[in-house]
Amino acid sequence: MPAEPPFEQLAQLAQWHERKSDPLARPFLRGAEILCHMESAALFRRMIGNRESMDPARLRLSGPLPLDAPGQWCERHGYRCISGVGAVGVMAQRGDEPPIVARLGDTLLWDGARIIVQERADGLAHHPAVPGRMAIMTTERVNVRVLLLFGDQAEVVADVSPEERAEPERYTAADIAAAVGVTVGELPGATLTAEVGDDGRLTGWQQR
Repeated sequence: MPAEPPFEQLAQLAQWHERKSDPLARPFLRGAEILCHMESAALFRRMIGNRESMDPARLRLSGPLPLDAPGQWCERHGYRCISGVGAVGVMAQRGDEPPIVARLGDTLLWDGARIIVQERADGLAHHPAVPGRMAIMTTERVNVRVLLLFGDQAEVVADVSPEERAEPERYTAADIAAAVGVTVGELPGATLTAEVGDDGRLTGWQQR
């Protein structure tokens, strides 16, 4: 049995487990082994996210963050988290102010008086709130990947690099299969698109 490579950072260890849990790259692994690697990767990602969320001045919305971290960070500064979606971002509001909308990859910054959003590399603009982006966020079509099947449920993640992924969310496998015209057994590894609803849940599944 080959020795495991040395790891200097938690992110490297998480990535190793994520590679081991890819059912397409390692179809010979049993389901229990894949699940063990997935759970280990999620644990290390959560440890990384917990460490990153401790900074009160900034919070980057990235896959390793625990799902409740953006809400807790916003509440620390007097904002109420309206919704937080692992695959898309977060929406928060303070009193009657316009809501703040940030996507996955953006960074929330506290300037001492309010939260501003530093957009990810495709924007890099600062804004305290962009109400127009709320409609964009709630109707945005995102790329997703089906990881595994657990009973009648399919585990779905954003189709981004493993280090950017949030924890998988579960959806009824039969509903997804019917929408995209495949059998349930063909779902693992499938790359799809879906619409993000107001409640943060994915619908409107389509093949890519």
